[in-house]
Amino acid sequence: MKQTESHTPNVSRFALFLTFSRVSLSSFGGALFWARRGLVERQRWLTEREFIDLLTLGQLLPGPNVLNLTVMVGYRFAGWTGAAASVAGYLGWPCLLVIGMGVLYQHYGNLPQVQQALASDIFSLL
Repeated sequence: MKQTESHTPNVSRFALFLTFSRVSLSSFGGALFWARRGLVERQRWLTEREFIDLLTLGQLLPGPNVLNLTVMVGYRFAGWTGAAASVAGYLGWPCLLVIGMGVLYQHYGNLPQVQQALASDIFSLL
C-alpha cells in the first residue's frame, strides 16, 4: 500500500478558532460529524486517514474525544497557541451560553412563570 506524504498547510490561529467555533455551534449532542466535515471535507487540513488516526488517539486519552482532537489539531498546525485557540473556539460559545442563561435566571428567576416552567421540567426528567 502506497503511503502518501502528509501535507501541513499554513493554518492561522484565527482560522483554527473559527473552524472549531463552527463545529461547536453546529453540533448538539455530538460534534464528531461536524469536526470531520470541517477538518477533512471543508478545510482539507487533514486527510481521512489522519483524522481517523488523531481520533483514535483522542479516544485513548482521558477526556472528551473531540476535545482531545481539538487540542491535537490546534497543536499540530500552530503549536500551543493554536491548541489554545482551538479549545477557545470549541468551548467558548457553550460557556458563554451557560453564563448568559445564568444571568437571565439571576434576573428573571423569581418570576412565577419561570418557577413554574422549571418545576415542570424537573418533574418531567424524573
